[in-house]
Amino acid sequence: NAPKFPGTMAISYLLEHYHFTKYEPALQQALRSLDAMIDGGIYDQLAGGFARSFNDGIHSAEKFDLSNLQYSWTNVANMTTARYGTAGLCLTDDKTLLVCGGSSSNDRLSSCEKLNTSSSGSWASAGNMSITRYAHTMVISGSKLIMVGGIIKRNTSRAPFTSTNPHSYSNETWVFDIETGTWTISFPRSENNLSLPALAYHTSTMIDSNR
Repeated sequence: NAPKFPGTMAISYLLEHYHFTKYEPALQQALRSLDAMIDGGIYDQLAGGFARSFNDGIHSAEKFDLSNLQYSWTNVANMTTARYGTAGLCLTDDKTLLVCGGSSSNDRLSSCEKLNTSSSGSWASAGNMSITRYAHTMVISGSKLIMVGGIIKRNTSRAPFTSTNPHSYSNETWVFDIETGTWTISFPRSENNLSLPALAYHTSTMIDSNR
């Protein structure tokens, strides 16, 4: 019953732990796992491979066209800020692409950017979240954008800083009103009135217009 594939979340955790604490054994364990993957029979089926420069974001963005039979990816304008661990979605007009948060080199991001994919224009600022956040998800419901979970730096009253654990998984849900441009925090509870778990590297899906 051994795992059939490498535990990528464990490797991500080791790299993040080293990034914040500079604890060398965590980095060495992650690199040892990646070296074993490279030397073994696991290969990237799309492009590229493995890179040890794990904290560099990228600027590039692409769109996938479903309207023709070629089903092709095409490049759009580069984002203003290189990112990884970000969350993105298409707004209800089906033309505006929005990305929020993520990481860039040694910085955690709270900024958002938007792009009209039907034009040849550039990315524009779409405001800032209240706190830096990455490895979160976003979904949209009508005129509301809903952001769930992620990893936040322990620099607020919601997540006090400690030297041994400088970052924290979040169970927050933020709702952004596209019409008013305001963020509102909520802590939704389950059907059994239990607090939802803190989440990161997860997925979120709208079942219908209300859930």
